[in-house]
Amino acid sequence: MWTQRLERAKRLLCIEIRQKKRDDAFGFIDGTYAEKSFSEKVYLNEALPALEDMILGTLPALPPVLVDARQPKQDEVANMVAALLDQTLNSGLSRALPALIAAEWDEISWGIGFVKSAWHVEDKQSPLTLTKDEAYLTPHVQLAMWENDNVELAQVVENDDDFVHLQVHGSIPALAEHIAQHTERIGRLKIAHPVIRRVAPQRMLYDPDAEEWLDRDYEAEYITELVSSLQQIPGIKNLIPENCPSTDEFDQENSRYSYMHKHYNTQANNSFDFEKTRVGVWHIHDRVNHTYTIIPAVSGGARVKPLLERDWPYGAIDIYEKIVHRPAPEQIHGFTTLHLIRPILDELARTNASIRKHNRRA
Repeated sequence: MWTQRLERAKRLLCIEIRQKKRDDAFGFIDGTYAEKSFSEKVYLNEALPALEDMILGTLPALPPVLVDARQPKQDEVANMVAALLDQTLNSGLSRALPALIAAEWDEISWGIGFVKSAWHVEDKQSPLTLTKDEAYLTPHVQLAMWENDNVELAQVVENDDDFVHLQVHGSIPALAEHIAQHTERIGRLKIAHPVIRRVAPQRMLYDPDAEEWLDRDYEAEYITELVSSLQQIPGIKNLIPENCPSTDEFDQENSRYSYMHKHYNTQANNSFDFEKTRVGVWHIHDRVNHTYTIIPAVSGGARVKPLLERDWPYGAIDIYEKIVHRPAPEQIHGFTTLHLIRPILDELARTNASIRKHNRRA
């Protein structure tokens, strides 16, 4: 069902047509038209500085975060949450400003830009610090000793002091696996924080029948992911080459963007280690039924087996947001700035040509 719905959305949203128009109009910015100037028209890159000034004027800095208290007497808590979010967004860790600038360029050339919020988790090296503070060490020593006496109940938790546990556990054979978990954690620091990411318009499909963003029934993002990363998702299934074609470089002819191509070379894909390759998938949020589905990205509405089906994990939170500055009637995406200013740029090109001819005669 979902492959057919996404094919319909791709067709009604005119993704390929808009992509070609975008590539053509972007010539005014990247200098393509300036290189092709001729006697009747001389294109100078006059659009780029004007558009850059517009973006910088729109996003001189991140706007302050506003958090409303849901219940009386929670204003103080709401203010603390707002301050924390504001600090996080402006720290650079969130990558909000670069993502918004990129989305603004999409809005200029596509008529719409997309950003999404995500949770970024990474492991980093941490400095090794030891302490002799008795008040700190005592509960950790007591817990480790209790685990020595209750081997079957021993488990590694986030707040464990790995150095203390390794010293107390020693080399108890029954705790070998438990000790290995502590050893693996030493010198590593897990960092988690929210980030804002730009989503390319050609990789974002949504309900084409909705006239307002809030009224859409679904949204779907195309992502290329490592098979090994997908395998770590609880509940993942049907992750095999026959159901989920690879998108790695060796198979570009068949599936650079799998959903754009109609053929799949099973023999070519099977000649590589599938677990070490990338695959194209759609992450689908069904806003009506509040479900989250991942399916292989294939073209032509081909029948595929879902890789994941479960409830939407973010509750009422909308992780996607669109940017549209010049709305068009009866559609979510708006008018593109580049197409609106094209007649002006053509007229400027004719004026530039006239000035050049005049200067040569002089």
